[in-house]
Amino acid sequence: MIWLVLLATTAAQALATLAVLALPVIAPTLALAFGLDASLIGLQVSIVYGGAMLTSIMGGALDRKLGSVRASQLALGLGSLGLLFAILPFVSTLVLGSLFIGFAYGLTNPAAAHLLARFAPAQNRNFIFSVKQASVPLGGMLAGLITPPLAEAFGWRAALALLALSLALLALALEPGRKAWDSDRDPTVKLHVNPFAGLGVTWRNQRLRWLSMCGFFYSAVQMCVASFLVTFLVHELGRSLIEAGLVMALMQVAGVAGRMGWGGLADLIRSGHKVLLIIGLIAIAASLACFFLTPSTPSWFATSLFMLLGFTAIGWNGVFLAEVARSVPQEEVSIATGGSLFFTFMGVFFGPALFSLIYGGLESYSASYAGLGLITLMGMAMVWKSQKVFYQAAK
Repeated sequence: MIWLVLLATTAAQALATLAVLALPVIAPTLALAFGLDASLIGLQVSIVYGGAMLTSIMGGALDRKLGSVRASQLALGLGSLGLLFAILPFVSTLVLGSLFIGFAYGLTNPAAAHLLARFAPAQNRNFIFSVKQASVPLGGMLAGLITPPLAEAFGWRAALALLALSLALLALALEPGRKAWDSDRDPTVKLHVNPFAGLGVTWRNQRLRWLSMCGFFYSAVQMCVASFLVTFLVHELGRSLIEAGLVMALMQVAGVAGRMGWGGLADLIRSGHKVLLIIGLIAIAASLACFFLTPSTPSWFATSLFMLLGFTAIGWNGVFLAEVARSVPQEEVSIATGGSLFFTFMGVFFGPALFSLIYGGLESYSASYAGLGLITLMGMAMVWKSQKVFYQAAK
């Protein structure tokens, strides 16, 4: 049972992520189509995660009322609709489509966390959560491998239409599992009573509060690394769009390996906090190294550096969500996950927009990427605070 649940939640998360990153990986093409500067893709990403923030805080209650499978199907439908809105030749519909994609993304994690907490054995929880969270870089890998070639061959609008179709088909494919997996849903839950319950659960739990603030900083770095990579490679390092998409895919492959590898390490040493600190240290070193990238930098070195960033800055989420689940009783997992992800999505909301402003001042992607090391350091401080609360409670 757990492996079917894991497959379903991983697939839903991967395609939701594909929808999120489909626009950033063709940012130079979109910029020409809409007459905008490509660096403004950071604002589009912020709009996506603004939508995700809204649905993440309601995701726990919605999951309990509809069931995790139905909530996942709703998310996939919203993501498909968002991609179709983005096809229309208006900046306003691009904004609306980005919001819908964000609504979709915000619903996926609470539903998946509820199912995995319900069916996953406790001794393998870090690994199982990390395998599911590997779906995020997997979705990014698909975005990098599929979207640029489709856009080159058929046009970017046709590419987005095909991606929208894939989300809709997966929503239909999840239907057979609904009866068994949604057997614990509670139709009497009233969404309007307190949709912000997850924020209260998160804030009252000191360990969870500091952990969520770590998610704020780490997620800001993650989304900046992923969202601006193609534009960095094309505009500053002189790569082609397809070559840049391949580097994006390789970085996401490293993220997949990182999520599973870090999850396994956390189970082995029985400390997600320590693993999050190790991840931060390596990510800081990789971010600072980006300062020295130039068009003459050997391709293998630049690609390896971005893969190291993928292994760390994209590889932390599974351990993070497993720690969130461990911090509350099982019946509160989906609500606490939604509350914690509100802060995570807040980091993504502010991070890319701030990055766009910093780039506007520095006019250097290499310097802007190096600055991400400071944000990672702030996230490490939050992990340390959470770990301190945990050890004090254990005494």
